[in-house]
Formats: sequence, structure tokens, C-alpha cells
Amino acid sequence: MSCYLCFATKIKTDMKNIFTIVILLSLFLSGSAQQQTLTNDGAWCWFSAPRAIYRHAGQPEIVTGWVTQDGSIQSAILNIKTGKTSIQTVSPQLDKDDHANPAFVELKNGHVLMAYTKHFDKYVRFYNLPKDAKGADFKNLGQVAVFNEAQFKLYPRKGVTYANPVQLKKEKGRIFTFGRWTGYKPNLMWSDDNGKSFNDAQVFITNKPFNDIN
Repeated sequence: MSCYLCFATKIKTDMKNIFTIVILLSLFLSGSAQQQTLTNDGAWCWFSAPRAIYRHAGQPEIVTGWVTQDGSIQSAILNIKTGKTSIQTVSPQLDKDDHANPAFVELKNGHVLMAYTKHFDKYVRFYNLPKDAKGADFKNLGQVAVFNEAQFKLYPRKGVTYANPVQLKKEKGRIFTFGRWTGYKPNLMWSDDNGKSFNDAQVFITNKPFNDIN
């Protein structure tokens, strides 16, 4: 069985609306192709990733999400075997900005961690999809305040944007989350309890002498 993800983007001329992404998945089952549309009201920013993942635990599934025209953050599950889809609004009308799209990582315990931010906020938001969840049923883990005064004194500019979660096997399963946060520079923070808590974020790439130009 093969699976291909096709993403078509339509830019609306009405400036009150955001980009629309039509997510099409072509499923090749038993030699015949089927095509499904998950949404025609969704936006992605290319800097928050992974924006869609293949989930290995349980049923073979595609996990993805987007920002709607009214700024709501949604998650979606597509069951590859049955073709059944499930969509969940995790944050209603959070931010009318494609920078807020969620990113996903499947953890070694079979759960899925979702992370996202508002554009120029001060928090990274985390949700968890249990291994045995039936469809899109992310649970709120809470939000992590990124800024700390020691880092801000070194890199004096605040503005949280983007989230990029990843779990590293060789780091004993530690979850790293990256983004453009303190100083308008690449930052990282990590969790050793599957995303329930994180250490203070740190700038890990900057210029010398420091300036707040990206």
C-alpha cells in the first residue's frame, strides 16, 4: 500500500481572509486510487513542521492540522485503512495568522505531541493525542512561557513564533522544541516527561555582536 500527500494552496483575494489549503490525500488500495479532501479552509506556514505525520502506533493514520479563516487551530486524523476522517478544533479563534499552524511528532510511547504558537505571543502551546485515541482527540497539556530574564538581558527582543518538536532516541527520548523566540533568534527547549514540562528556553544561534535582525 502506498500513500501520497498532495497539498494545493489557494490564495484568496479578500485580505480579511487567510490562505486556504486544500489537503488532498491519494490512497492506493488494492490497485485502485481514491482521493479525499480533509479541508478547504486551512492554512500552513512553512516554518512550523512537521505539519503532517504518518502515525505508526495502532491503526495506520495521517495526523495533520491547520489554521482556519477565523483563526481556529484544528487537528485532523485520516485512517488510511478505512478512509474515515476526524477533525477537532483545539483552539477556537486563536489567531488569524498562518504562522500559528500546529506541528506534530509521534512519541516513542505511541502518543502524538502537538505544538503551536500565536504570532508574536509569549507561549508555546502543547497538546497530547493518546495512543488509544479514536480519531482526533487531543488533550491540553498546557502552555509554556518561553521567556526568562537571563536570556532576555543577553538578547533583548521578545516575540514567540513557530514550533518544531522532535524526539531524539539517542538523547534518551528527550523531546526538543525549536522556534524563533527570544532575541528573534532560533531557540530551543526540551522535555524529559513527554511534553508535560520543559526547561527554560535558550538561544542557540545568534550573531556577534548581537542584533535583533533575523
